[in-house]
Amino acid sequence: MPAESPVKPITFAGEYLHALDNKNRVTIPSAWRKPGEDQLDEFFVVPEFGNRFLIVMPPDEFNAARNDVNSNPEIPRAKARVFLRNFYGKARNCVLDRQGRLLLSEENCRDVGLSGEVMMNGVHGRFEIWNPGRYAESAAAAADTYKEVGEMIGIW
Repeated sequence: MPAESPVKPITFAGEYLHALDNKNRVTIPSAWRKPGEDQLDEFFVVPEFGNRFLIVMPPDEFNAARNDVNSNPEIPRAKARVFLRNFYGKARNCVLDRQGRLLLSEENCRDVGLSGEVMMNGVHGRFEIWNPGRYAESAAAAADTYKEVGEMIGIW
């Protein structure tokens, strides 16, 4: 019997405008879900420090944050404890339902200004959920930096 191949991590890429229903559920793009109809996807949702958007991470990415903090010699132990206390305290564990919807907390939606439609933006190992207006403002403000870094690494 052939050995099972390990599950390949999903790369979250693209921008998607999706509806947020009246129960604060949003459908995750099918390209961002694990294959197989019986597999449920688990995520951790953490508000960005300034409450501009929500960061959504699979468990491996979420736990890597703890490892990154604990292994960074430039972060004093006391500051690492404060960060981790807040990071984990503000995080919400979420599982997609069978329709591929993620249930967001009322508090997160209120604090980040989500209602009606939301913009989802892939960021490699995680994705973000934004208020579309805030997303457009942030993208416009970051356009010069995006262009500059792209030039620096030879993309354009």
